Amino acid sequence: MLDFLRMCRYLVIGSIIVSWIVVFTQSQHPIIGIIIQLAEPILAPFRRITPNLGMLDLSPMIAFFVFYLLEIFIGGLSANFMPMLG
Repeated sequence: MLDFLRMCRYLVIGSIIVSWIVVFTQSQHPIIGIIIQLAEPILAPFRRITPNLGMLDLSPMIAFFVFYLLEIFIGGLSANFMPMLG
């Protein structure tokens, strides 16, 4: 579970970097398309709850912090329950 959350967080970071690359270079490399396709389902729920500020999209930043906090919370829970299981 922690690996999945970490992967989601890295995809969000990748989508942020890719958005800057596309804006500044107008590049359409195939890897850019793959990162966008993988990150879009992750960012879509956050786009629905963040306000529309025109060109400024806050959803990747909110998503990054949510995944980071979930990672910390689930990691803490697993650290607390592991002694009980073994």
